[in-house]
Amino acid sequence: NHKGGDELVVAARVRPSSPVVGRTVAEGGLRGLPGLYLISVRRGNMLVRAVGPEFIVVSGDVLHFTGLAEKLGEVAAAYGLEPQHHDHDHDVSHDDVGLSIVGGGADGVDGHAGAVHGLVHHAVASDGE
Repeated sequence: NHKGGDELVVAARVRPSSPVVGRTVAEGGLRGLPGLYLISVRRGNMLVRAVGPEFIVVSGDVLHFTGLAEKLGEVAAAYGLEPQHHDHDHDVSHDDVGLSIVGGGADGVDGHAGAVHGLVHHAVASDGE
């Protein structure tokens, strides 16, 4: 039954008053949402593609979900999120130009701390050669 249920990517910005601010994805209840699955988070100019349960959500993060678009309204209302519209929102309409993409490697990169660790590790490794 696919009546009215369009599967696509939708985005919502975390409001400062959101109950999920400062909590992990798991603690905030952002896993196992009805009809929606969290696939990535944009924080400033960084896009985190592998969002684990321990990822800590901060105010202003833009959460990208895939699933039933019509569920976003109720989820946004329940979790203090502000739905973002692709045609008006510069955050989601660009093709990831100038973004740092953070993926979940073998060591489970998590948020910006993982990215910093990766850069430091790289600098140390290339210095010793």
